[in-house]
Amino acid sequence: MAQGLLGNFQPQGVGYGNILMDEPVQYGLDDGFGALAEVMQMYGENAMRGVSAPYRAYTGELGDPMEEAMNVAGLITGGGLLTGAPERMAAAEAGQSMLGAGGGYYGGLLDEVPRAKIERMLEVARGQYVDPVRVTDKKKFTDLGGSKPSDKPYTSMTSQQTDVGGLAPIVDVDIQDMIGKELIFTPADRTSINKLVESVDNVPLSEALLTEGGLYYPRQTSNWASDIRPMNSAKKRQNQVLEGGNEPVFSTMMMGARSDGFSSQTSQIAKRMIDNSKIDEKDIKAFDDRVRKKYPEWAGIKDEKAEEQLISDGGLRMIFTDLLRNKEFTKAGFPDMSSVRKASTQEEFLGLPDGLIGQSLLYAPTPITGLRPSGHTTYNVTFDNPDVSYMGRLGYGKIPFEIAAPDYLAARRRNNQPVEGDQRSLTMATTFARQPVTPRYADRISQFVDEGQKLGILY
Repeated sequence: MAQGLLGNFQPQGVGYGNILMDEPVQYGLDDGFGALAEVMQMYGENAMRGVSAPYRAYTGELGDPMEEAMNVAGLITGGGLLTGAPERMAAAEAGQSMLGAGGGYYGGLLDEVPRAKIERMLEVARGQYVDPVRVTDKKKFTDLGGSKPSDKPYTSMTSQQTDVGGLAPIVDVDIQDMIGKELIFTPADRTSINKLVESVDNVPLSEALLTEGGLYYPRQTSNWASDIRPMNSAKKRQNQVLEGGNEPVFSTMMMGARSDGFSSQTSQIAKRMIDNSKIDEKDIKAFDDRVRKKYPEWAGIKDEKAEEQLISDGGLRMIFTDLLRNKEFTKAGFPDMSSVRKASTQEEFLGLPDGLIGQSLLYAPTPITGLRPSGHTTYNVTFDNPDVSYMGRLGYGKIPFEIAAPDYLAARRRNNQPVEGDQRSLTMATTFARQPVTPRYADRISQFVDEGQKLGILY
């Protein structure tokens, strides 16, 4: 296990999960010694301030007492080279371990998560994430999936919708109470549930739409829903966990912000806005022609069969919402897709990074042997087992997969799979990663929750 400065000798993306490998990834000396030089330079100034503290106190130049005390502490611990040593000593006395506290930017387990992801969570927590034009991938789409980028200010994306209620209250589950259980990570989109959407950007829908949800779907149904293939895979995973002697718990995992393009409700909202929008006939024809290039059977946006087609075909929905991102159609009077997606997304998930885990937990203590229709417009199959029940959420529903899925990450490192593919593989897979909740794993999650609460990203 790498702690303190030794963490810099560890390959990127290899953290706690490395200790679970049969053949742990070897440390890199070049990177490690390079980092050593950087650390010595970074902490040199603090060490010198510690040395000069008595003289500056005598001359009246001593600064803030707490800051000066930290400088002296930095000197005592080798100018910062033994970062976290006092905390580690206290943890050791308590029989605990401070995993991942390698003296990085935020410290502790927070440094096992990409800094940009933590900063995004901080922005959301502080109410500062209000700019939809920030770039989130190489294609320069906004994270609301609008045009490239959207011209509409985030605060100008408005909707009229009513919360109809009916969801189970959120219960915060303590990971320490889950020891002996095993998590099965099931991806879900960020779409809202039980919101009656009446208008978007002051354009009334031709008929108000009741949203059906993604990540919070278990709060209404005590179940999970998807297509037949992933549901069969999830059922298989659940039975494997039972055969291994653990109690299965399905945990939702946040997919990307544009994953709602597959959801019926996003395209339905846009279609019903178009019904009440003033759009020139030539622009309607241009849009329909573009759709038909990829989907020749398209009836046409003004045809009464259009919404039925959208509901029945996920591929068509993706084509439809992708085209609406283009500025040429937005300028012609078609809906702004950033506004549509904001209206279709559960408000508390707006702006959060992908791959967060724990928004909804489902306890499934007995074998799932069958499936049944779900009644969900997009995801039409659900578990047929009355013992499946909603438990609550874990870690405020905001545990990064880098923290929550060490076994999955260890397996990828063991197979020499690239770090940059971790998130997509985890959130798009239909085989579903598993994670036993051991005492050590529970302590890991508890530590991250504590650090996240102190930093202000978990609330």
